[in-house]
Amino acid sequence: MSANDDLATLVMSVGPTASVYLDTTSATTDPRGQIDLRWKNARRHLEDAGADAATLDAMEATVAESHGGGDALAMFATGGSVLHHSRWPDAPIEDLARWAPLASVGPIIAWRQSMAPHLVVQVDRVGADMVVFRSGEPEVEAEVSGDDLHVQRSAPGGWSQRRFQQRAENQWESNAGEVADHLVELFDMASARLVVVSGDVRARQFLKESLPARVLDVLEEVDGGREEEADERIAEETGRLLATAVASDTVALLAKFREERGQDDRSSDGVPATVEALQRAQVETLLVGDDPADDRSLWFGPDGVHLAMDPETLAELGVTSPQEGRLP
Repeated sequence: MSANDDLATLVMSVGPTASVYLDTTSATTDPRGQIDLRWKNARRHLEDAGADAATLDAMEATVAESHGGGDALAMFATGGSVLHHSRWPDAPIEDLARWAPLASVGPIIAWRQSMAPHLVVQVDRVGADMVVFRSGEPEVEAEVSGDDLHVQRSAPGGWSQRRFQQRAENQWESNAGEVADHLVELFDMASARLVVVSGDVRARQFLKESLPARVLDVLEEVDGGREEEADERIAEETGRLLATAVASDTVALLAKFREERGQDDRSSDGVPATVEALQRAQVETLLVGDDPADDRSLWFGPDGVHLAMDPETLAELGVTSPQEGRLP
């Protein structure tokens, strides 16, 4: 199952769909009142576009139950039921309310791309705290603990002190191996794009020595330990590193597109050529820009390859009731 299978289900739903993105920022004197006002404006717009009362009532109930958890609310509904709703950390540039044959999933895809799966690890001599972040899914938390030898580094001196210190570091290394095993398991489960490690410098070193190359390739280190007061600083640095990683991926993808644009068998540019490639199911990666002011449309049918510039083409493919939908 891919990360956006739930959105594919939305797009393939039968009947017109209400798509709503609301700014639910709480940093105001009256956040609840502001959210209610935004929803009333969205509801009025959907009513004017022809949305039915049952669908709007279902969405209104979802808005009423949404408190905290992010600065944006995304909702999709049809036939009196909410098909999807989720909260996101960043408010939309502007509220959106649309009643159309296709769900408007562009903004939510953009949000998900900005929140690539990543893993945050805080290590010390005993073990580690690990959290997996994946867009649209609950966080996965894990704690790994080994045997604590009550290590206390004192001033160097004496054979017994050096022996105790060596035993301590041997235990640290053993604990790091256990942490590494669990980290790799979570890394593979989440298909993580980034791993951020903080904590004791020596423990970090032991951990890195136990990790495979595929994890080390996306690992970044930041200052801070397992203490609670370090969490905010680590979160801010993780956000910066994640944004850098996502931007790097985008730049690499666009560079590949430019390189292959001159090869007709490798890439397509522009709506007509891209539609033709989609009809042939020959698209591996689709690059789109969701411009709210862009009112161009395409015609579509019940299957993914039923896409055309005009309804006549779909009729030739056997589609009896083609529908018109907005790009992208």
